[in-house]
Amino acid sequence: MPIVCFIVLLLIWFGAENVTQVAVFLVAFPAFYFACLEGLKNRNKQMSELIKVFNLPFNERILVFHWPSMRPFIQATSKIAVGMSWKSGIAAELIGLPTDSIGTSIYHAKITLSSAEIFAWTFVLVSIAVVCEKLFLLLLEHSEGIGWKLALRATPRSEPAHGAAREVQVAKVSKNFDDRQIIFDLDVTLVSGSRLALYSPSGAGKTTTLRLLAGLEKPDLGHITNDNRVAIVFQEPCLFESRNAIENVHIFCCQYRSTVEVRQALEKVLPAHSLDKPVKELSGGMRRRVELIRTLLSRAELILLDEPFSGLDSKTLEQVYKVTNELLKDRTLVIATHAREDITALKAQEFEQHIS
Repeated sequence: MPIVCFIVLLLIWFGAENVTQVAVFLVAFPAFYFACLEGLKNRNKQMSELIKVFNLPFNERILVFHWPSMRPFIQATSKIAVGMSWKSGIAAELIGLPTDSIGTSIYHAKITLSSAEIFAWTFVLVSIAVVCEKLFLLLLEHSEGIGWKLALRATPRSEPAHGAAREVQVAKVSKNFDDRQIIFDLDVTLVSGSRLALYSPSGAGKTTTLRLLAGLEKPDLGHITNDNRVAIVFQEPCLFESRNAIENVHIFCCQYRSTVEVRQALEKVLPAHSLDKPVKELSGGMRRRVELIRTLLSRAELILLDEPFSGLDSKTLEQVYKVTNELLKDRTLVIATHAREDITALKAQEFEQHIS
């Protein structure tokens, strides 16, 4: 109903002389409106959570996340809507007969029985519709790359990469899912710069604890006091698949780190030749290292890692441990792991959660 009212108001506003614009709007607006809604509905949930945790600025969210989510649906709609918009506009002109319009020219050719002129106008209209559709689709095809360039255009400011970590308090926290208690009466304090390793069997609530600390879940009982900025490596991969490693990291820190800094950090854990490839072409272990560097280069004072070193061989592990300690500095760390060597290498305090 609101859309109908809006269209009626437009009809009154434009008047008969602008019947073409109104007709185009009537055809194009609903199609693109619902395509955008469908795109937003199908956004990657985990990427949405990552962006929320890293607090990516609104403009960058639009350019690199919301728009790429909508683009495939808009492209599919454009194959029909763009050409139909032209045809509906001409049809409206044939009815309204505004002066100096294509529709009026076709109408005059029709009443004067000028077949050659009618065929000529038909050819022109079909050609224009096809050309507009192809150009619009071409623009949409390149729009994601343009969006990324705009999002990464920020000049790094000279400011500290991160502030001093503040104490985090988890007081008597419990969390249930589907009537199953995952966490019961969790009580722990993270002092500034501490390193805590959640070392427990699967199903003990390690991932849920990290999500609670990140603000992605709310406790059913108890409360969490955390005034730190947070960065996280999820248990499951979460990357912009069509972008390269540098872009995947830089988008979250372009306001305070240069591309050179990002590349240098990535080269410590990845071959240089792999950095400019789309991450979907990288191995699972390489993708994991991109996610780790993304988190460690953030401005967060609280770093959350959910089994970040899984799938890495011993030689790579040694290298990654060294870089993690180097970039972590005095920030607070909580890591979920099944490997005691992770705890030893990161000098973390072991904390065992029990299955409820």
